[in-house]
Amino acid sequence: MATKKIAFYTLGDNRPVNGARVIYDGKKRRLQMSQMWHLRAKSLAMAGMVHGVKTADAAESAVRKIEQAAALTNVYLVGHGFGQDGGGFFFSGKPAPPPSEFTATATDTLSLLSRVKMKKFAKTLAGVLSKTEAVQIAFLSCYTGRGKFSREFYSEVRAQGIKKLTVGAYTDYYQTAYHTDGRGNINRWSDYVRDEHGTVVVKAGANGIPAFQERHPLVDPDDPLGGL
Repeated sequence: MATKKIAFYTLGDNRPVNGARVIYDGKKRRLQMSQMWHLRAKSLAMAGMVHGVKTADAAESAVRKIEQAAALTNVYLVGHGFGQDGGGFFFSGKPAPPPSEFTATATDTLSLLSRVKMKKFAKTLAGVLSKTEAVQIAFLSCYTGRGKFSREFYSEVRAQGIKKLTVGAYTDYYQTAYHTDGRGNINRWSDYVRDEHGTVVVKAGANGIPAFQERHPLVDPDDPLGGL
């Protein structure tokens, strides 16, 4: 059966991306970071299912507008993440000086910093996920898998009856890069993960997603496909 996909991306990062100029909103331009996340999200999800929202409440509201019959199989959260305070994902924020690089209030994140909102989003999201097909929720963001967040989020969604569920995240620095044709159209994405020394430790083929460093449920070496 065809996969049915939704994506969220981080808003608020206006720093320029080092790369070729790209067609964005009808004009060829140097992309800002959040614009790049937007285009990466569009490359992964269905038309009309890409959302840039400021808060967890706004994300939950966007999901509420989806018919439960949608039975989504893939959820992507693309952009900035963090490993402190249990880890999480930024729906929005703003650039900050090192070492934080990006900052936001708790309500602008999906994290244990706002556990009530995280649980509310998980319950609402579960309502539009497939109950019969395999479902994957992918955090394409830095450091989100370092703490307890990804495990707790998995548990919250699975508790709503989503039994064939995988939640994946990275403990190191996730990055994406685009490749263009001569007219400024993106024709390929390259995703990879770097460790604290800048060494690429995980990478994917063209347009693919790197293998997760943190995965729930944990992979059984005797059943790597989780019974599928």
